[in-house]
Amino acid sequence: MIRPFIAALYAAAFLTMAGGQVLADDAAMQKYRNYLPEQIWALPEEVRKKEIPTAYLQAANGANSEAGHLAFAGMLNRLMYKGMGDYDAAVRAFQKDLGDEQTGKLTVWQIYQLGKRAEMQSSRPPSLLGFFSGIKVEGYAKVEGTLQLLDEKVAFPVNKVTVRCVQRVGYCTLDEVDVWIPEETDWSSEFSVASVDQVQYNITKWTEDVIEAEAEPSALFKPCRTTKLQLNFKAKEYYVITTNTGDECEKVFLGPKFGKLPKPRTSKIVDGDKLIQEEYDAFNKRKLEVLASEYKNAITSAVEKAKSASSSVSKTQNPTTMDR
Repeated sequence: MIRPFIAALYAAAFLTMAGGQVLADDAAMQKYRNYLPEQIWALPEEVRKKEIPTAYLQAANGANSEAGHLAFAGMLNRLMYKGMGDYDAAVRAFQKDLGDEQTGKLTVWQIYQLGKRAEMQSSRPPSLLGFFSGIKVEGYAKVEGTLQLLDEKVAFPVNKVTVRCVQRVGYCTLDEVDVWIPEETDWSSEFSVASVDQVQYNITKWTEDVIEAEAEPSALFKPCRTTKLQLNFKAKEYYVITTNTGDECEKVFLGPKFGKLPKPRTSKIVDGDKLIQEEYDAFNKRKLEVLASEYKNAITSAVEKAKSASSSVSKTQNPTTMDR
């Protein structure tokens, strides 16, 4: 019952309803964030249609439903507040952790935050191993790993790429799977996985240890950038390098206009296990940070006591010279 409500709440944040419902934007989210659900429904219908963010309407709708109170109590429980035991106290504790006035009545913004934080607790990162390998045999080569952008922040640090090269057909292909890690400002707290369109590279060099290939140019427009593969199987170094072609950049139909690069953009296919784990650990840390402060304090205290006990045992088992 709780999860469908959360799903509806966040799906609504991205969709425009048939009645001309506005999408959630920063100005509208700020203007109506302190409204109670009943105050939202008391507004003229025209105002609700044209001004109220859909996420807030969904929050107000959930509060007015028969199961609303129970759904909110369940979400509070998921965040380690005593939602089922003492709903009013749980709401006030949640409001305190948000830094808001402790009224005991949830505003539409607080309901939105409650749902988002509760969803976050059940969000699990996809199993995407950063398996790293490079093999080259007679007429065929394959490289797998994580694409790491050097000297810049990559949009999707959690990814997996597979490069396959066949000498007989004269080209390599690059397949990429990206994982979107939800940020604090995102509407949803769910991970999403997307496959990028396969890119084909024409082989320009094939030796015992090295393969080089260049991306096939677009037939629709003249690109101002070109990307090359440089695969060195002896050194176990695999690069994807993008440079300017010298031509003027054109706007792609229904897409952005890319400018010229200030310097070559170099990516390296690496063993991504550590990189991926660091990203997932950071997300799990954020999950902990949005739990009830009382619960977090209890965890911190327990960890400190465990460390202290471990330190005492270590000193007992390994006395210093002075102790002797």
